[in-house]
Amino acid sequence: MMKKIFMFLLVTLMVISGVFAAEIHTIKIKADIVEVIPAFQLELLSPAVSYITNTTPNAFSASATYNALTTETAKEVNFNLDEDGTVTVQCNLANLAKTNRAYTLTFGGGTFAAKKNGSAFSHVPSSIVSAKGADVADTYTITREGTVGTGNEMITVTFHGKTVTVAPAVLATCVYSYTGDTEIDPNTEAEPYYFADITLTIAAV
Repeated sequence: MMKKIFMFLLVTLMVISGVFAAEIHTIKIKADIVEVIPAFQLELLSPAVSYITNTTPNAFSASATYNALTTETAKEVNFNLDEDGTVTVQCNLANLAKTNRAYTLTFGGGTFAAKKNGSAFSHVPSSIVSAKGADVADTYTITREGTVGTGNEMITVTFHGKTVTVAPAVLATCVYSYTGDTEIDPNTEAEPYYFADITLTIAAV
């Protein structure tokens, strides 16, 4: 009796195995989504004559440098160094980026290479205050370290993988304030201006 039961179970298992046995063929397919790297600009605003870097615009590159202006083409800030004044710049996103990367924005410079009593003198900003631009929901988030309205703090822009729909867009601004110094030497025909470089350093995180 047990032998018959064993043979029945064996036949049943063979039948079931035959039903579920299969030959499988697989083809792996692929597709991609092209990343669009952000293009950044530094824009000089009022009260100076407006100017924008990277007007092409080119995508971010860690080896790129935009320094098109010379002492001959430098922009007038429309105030003298013996009086108070401010210069405002901003960082623009210049293209419809699509990425999951994050970038830091750091403003710097702004010191005039001046003279006092014929000797070299650095006329530094009395304050430099950075500010972050507005977030765009689900597209990119902008954060700033430190207390809002105080100091020149680093700003971080984090993209979320969705295509930016509006460009140019303001990612950050920075205000350089100067206190007039009446002891700075007047300019001469040979040196009609004093110059300062305002910088924006962008790094991928």
